[in-house]
Amino acid sequence: AAYPIADELIRQGVPFVFYTGYGGEIIPERFAGVKLWQKPFDPLELVEDIGRLCRR
Repeated sequence: AAYPIADELIRQGVPFVFYTGYGGEIIPERFAGVKLWQKPFDPLELVEDIGRLCRR
């Protein structure tokens, strides 16, 4: 599972998103503040979100 990696990214302050074909209900509550991209995604949303993540 990707959750140990996500925990480490949070610990290190590295911004990230979850990208899944499943609904947000599969993401543990501790990641409630992490952006979720669902398949299929909008390329414009991808560009906007990456821009926001890079400004953090």
